[in-house]
Amino acid sequence: MAVYANADVYVPTVAAAHILAHQFSLTIVSRNSDESYLDWPAGIEVERIGPPVPMRQLETASPLSKAREFLRYLGELRRASSRLAPAIFYAYDPIALAAVMMIRSKGPVIFQCHDAPALEKLPLRSLQTWLIKYALRRTSDAAVVVFPEKNRAAYWLHAAGDRRAAIIVPNGAPRDFFQPDSDWCDLAAQRWTARRVFYLSSMGSENGQLEAIDACATAGVPLDLAGRSSPEFRASLEKRVATNDPAERIRIHGRVDDATRMRLLRDAAVGLLLYKPVSKNWEFSGSASTKLFEYGAAGLPVIVPDRRSYREFLDGEEWIAFVDIDDPRSIAAGINSILADRDRYVTMSRAARAAHENRLNYELLFEPVRARIAELTNLNGRA
Repeated sequence: MAVYANADVYVPTVAAAHILAHQFSLTIVSRNSDESYLDWPAGIEVERIGPPVPMRQLETASPLSKAREFLRYLGELRRASSRLAPAIFYAYDPIALAAVMMIRSKGPVIFQCHDAPALEKLPLRSLQTWLIKYALRRTSDAAVVVFPEKNRAAYWLHAAGDRRAAIIVPNGAPRDFFQPDSDWCDLAAQRWTARRVFYLSSMGSENGQLEAIDACATAGVPLDLAGRSSPEFRASLEKRVATNDPAERIRIHGRVDDATRMRLLRDAAVGLLLYKPVSKNWEFSGSASTKLFEYGAAGLPVIVPDRRSYREFLDGEEWIAFVDIDDPRSIAAGINSILADRDRYVTMSRAARAAHENRLNYELLFEPVRARIAELTNLNGRA
């Protein structure tokens, strides 16, 4: 598995690797960064290239440094391929696909693309632009193409001139992601009484935290915000809280560890997902947001944008409320609607968990890809 981004960061990457490791010998070749933190299980070898480097330093490096970094990655990937003689290559992002296609001599390629770059705005002086263009040109050479959302897939495949249908694998949470410490109905009743709202996401104006503060202040309910933010945006959040929350019911946690995240999920009654359509990724994120599925696994009803991508994927789901995410009053009305009746709330909570258990956990969603890989390798290959 070739991953040019940090293999530890993308939840679906980790979930896919764990599933494949049950059937194949799996080696991941990834760049190194100071965000590498997972202890990968036996059966998965992770080869991190170079010493740990802060992600911001990787992103802001000079063009020459970025070119050297890619060439180093390409060389390490070529050496790993020569040593392992893989039966199949799994490229997890466009840059990794470009690298795999440059060094591969034989063997089928699986291409899974989590994020869709803004293909209309690629700067011509950027190395990444030319690698993405090369990845587009070679997409049709991949045996299988996988996307988390159908509109992202159509957008990429149209630009690639590839008329095939991608396999759509929504970014579901692993089956065992959330384990309640009490009966579901009892937990739901406790949550309904506490009425806490939770928003777990990277923080920025495009992610709707400011609207979340205004909405929860209007609805009169507690709010927990968790996720990374710039110091400047954190200051704007704190100013908005001070203005709108005299009762001090809104808490800003910043980035949290796994134990804190699970505690906040356990204590929450409603999950928020307020991504604005500022890019193709956020416009087409209905089935691509891991947070949606983590909320569902925890049995939380969820507030989502009333946009096409979300309607296509979630219309008819009992645990979902669609709102105008630019209007805090609409968000507040959605929260109040979910919490209006205890029995209905318990039903919504159980529907969210049932959706996770029966249809939307990653093991079930990833099965078409696993089966296709098994077919390509005749169950005897190494990935």
